[in-house]
Amino acid sequence: MQEKRTLYLAGKITGDPYYFTKFYNAQKKLEEGGFIVVNPALLPLFSSGLEREQRREI
Repeated sequence: MQEKRTLYLAGKITGDPYYFTKFYNAQKKLEEGGFIVVNPALLPLFSSGLEREQRREI
């Protein structure tokens, strides 16, 4: 059995009202291809109330 590789999904979030759907769809396609996906759109940083520059520092 082949070990799954983990990918961090990167792309524009700020200013794109459709980012969540785009990231979700990309995540599903990659998972179907056998990858483990870290999706930043699902991380609590974006619902934390932190400003963009504060999130970047993390």
